[in-house]
Amino acid sequence: MSLLRLLPWMFACAMVVFAIVTYDQLPERIPQQFDAAGRATRLAERSWLSWGVLPLSACGMLALLQLVSRQLTAHPELFNFPAKAQLLALPRDAQAPVIAQMRTFLDVAALLLVVVLGAAQFTVYQGALGRDTAAVSRVTVAVAVLMAPALLVFVVRITRATERAHAEWVAAQRLA
Repeated sequence: MSLLRLLPWMFACAMVVFAIVTYDQLPERIPQQFDAAGRATRLAERSWLSWGVLPLSACGMLALLQLVSRQLTAHPELFNFPAKAQLLALPRDAQAPVIAQMRTFLDVAALLLVVVLGAAQFTVYQGALGRDTAAVSRVTVAVAVLMAPALLVFVVRITRATERAHAEWVAAQRLA
């Protein structure tokens, strides 16, 4: 297993451990929602579910992304992107390098996702203890906003790789 695939799981496990270790430190009501200034706008009763929803969500989403990643070789149609029709027209061996890039995309998306959820969990913890959450909230939002362009770069790379593979395959068919 690659480090890029392992890092999100390590981070998610750290989130679970953090949730368990800090649960008894939480007050009876914990923040569930924040405004742009980092102030809690909605509180919930402390429970294992209300405190554990972010780590559990991280683990569930990671499992789903890994499942999709493993299924790509047999089912490349699971991945939606602009050059999907070209990819599906290729034979399996010509699809392999593109599918490898798709897997990297999913690994990076998983890592960014768990970092955002971890930052959100830390924001909730800080807010629950009455600490200032403005800076942590801003960082969380900034990372979440920057995810879109970062992931778009990967989609462009996957699309270009598909177009190259398709052009090479068509050229090889003409020579055959």
